[in-house]
Amino acid sequence: MKKSILIIVWCCISLFFWQCNKETVIDKVEEQPGNIIHYGSGEPSVERGNIGDYYFDISNSDLYGAKTERGWGYPIHLKGERGEQGDTGAKGEQGDRGEQGDKGDKGEKGIAGDKGEKGEKGAVGDKGATGERGEWGDKGSQGEKGDRGDKSTHGIKGEAGAPATRIHLGVGAPDSSIGNEGDWYIDSENRRIYGPKKENGWKAYIYDEQYENSYNMYEDYILNKNKDVLIRWLNKRTTHIDMNAIPNLKNVKIIKKEAFQGCKNLQSIIISDKVITIDDVIEVRKDEHYNLISGVFNGCTSLRSVTIPNSVTSIGGHAFENCSTLKSIVIPNNVTSIEEATFKGCSALTSVTIPNGVKKIGDSTFSECKSLPAITIPKSVTYIERFAFYKNKSLRTVIMESAIPPEYSYYIFVEPNESGSSDIKPFKPLPVKVYVPAGSVEIYKKNYEWGKYDIYAK
Repeated sequence: MKKSILIIVWCCISLFFWQCNKETVIDKVEEQPGNIIHYGSGEPSVERGNIGDYYFDISNSDLYGAKTERGWGYPIHLKGERGEQGDTGAKGEQGDRGEQGDKGDKGEKGIAGDKGEKGEKGAVGDKGATGERGEWGDKGSQGEKGDRGDKSTHGIKGEAGAPATRIHLGVGAPDSSIGNEGDWYIDSENRRIYGPKKENGWKAYIYDEQYENSYNMYEDYILNKNKDVLIRWLNKRTTHIDMNAIPNLKNVKIIKKEAFQGCKNLQSIIISDKVITIDDVIEVRKDEHYNLISGVFNGCTSLRSVTIPNSVTSIGGHAFENCSTLKSIVIPNNVTSIEEATFKGCSALTSVTIPNGVKKIGDSTFSECKSLPAITIPKSVTYIERFAFYKNKSLRTVIMESAIPPEYSYYIFVEPNESGSSDIKPFKPLPVKVYVPAGSVEIYKKNYEWGKYDIYAK
């Protein structure tokens, strides 16, 4: 019986391939007496069909069945060798074209509704009557004249004014007990002029023996007789100076002590190309215990830009101290030493260029430069004095060009130690990273002072 069924199935499949010869998924179910043949692509699922059914996998030409209680079992591969291609069949005749259907009748247009009648216009209301004009009020009577005020008493006479500015003559530097604020003093022995006197004592002299008993005073400044020394800038309202553009200042070689002291409005200065010396600090005795120290530009709090020519070979101590708005500075190539406190308190300073040629960085030179993030110290520097970068809270990067650590006093990159404990040193290292030549890392680390900082090869 089973053999007969297989023969019948084979004949059906052969007939199917002869008519279609294509591999597609067919959801077709063909009924045979007592069995069902299922067609599909791929293996049959366990759930498909019933016991006794067959399944033909069209994509692989595999016949499964009959299905038993254990499932579909292994298939029989029925695909034989491909037969020769048959002759192309004759083209069938084209079928007759069907008749076009009749066009439907157009529907009738609906009847328009009647237009409503226009409503009647309402009557205009009556105009209201004009109100009566009110009566004019009576004029008020004039008020009585007030009594005359009492005569004021005469003011108290003011105190006598301060004594006029005086010029004092003496031998040697003036003592703090001499004179009043605003006075001047002439040291006849040393040919020096001091003044004007301030609350805290006598200020620096503006004239000495090298001026050969004479000087030239102009509206804005004072020069010596030869016009090669700028003694004092007088116009405190000046905001910008270009010494090269002022004929009398073109040949200035020396800018004297305190020349621009107190010029709080000065914002920029271009120093003459002939200047060699920005003078050293001056110390003026206030009392037996304390000397006043002041540099050329000390306290120029609005000074933002300074151009120093390469003709300059010397910049004195405290020269730019407390120039709190100065942004950047380029040290001239011919300077060999940056003196004590030259840029101390330049709190806005963010850029400093030190040329290879500078040998010494003085005591407190860049201390309290709170905005300075980095500094490069050239290999020519052989000595750095104490507190050179004290309280520079933004300083994080130090680049050392020298393979040998410069000599030092102590406390180069430090800040106050505010722990409050008496057992702890008063200063602590700043958190700087010091970059040194590749072969010098261990040399710096073993150095007593430099070993306090983080050392890296650059």
